Amino acid sequence: MTAGRTNIRWLVLALIILASGVSYVLRTNVSVIGESMMTDLGLTEFQLGMIFSAFAAGYAVFQFPGAFSVTRPVRASR
Repeated sequence: MTAGRTNIRWLVLALIILASGVSYVLRTNVSVIGESMMTDLGLTEFQLGMIFSAFAAGYAVFQFPGAFSVTRPVRASR
């Protein structure tokens, strides 16, 4: 018995694109207002750099689990 194809993959794709867009906008906004954040929050340049690095760290941490979750295991044929 095989299941028929559904359109859920298009919903998942749309959600991924939406999440990527939101992430891009947030990164851009934080970099634009970085100087204001430093004065308003009393941050040092190092602390602001750590905030900027948090975006890259999030990408790095989820690269392996993300790739692992979308790959299908290859079964050896006998």
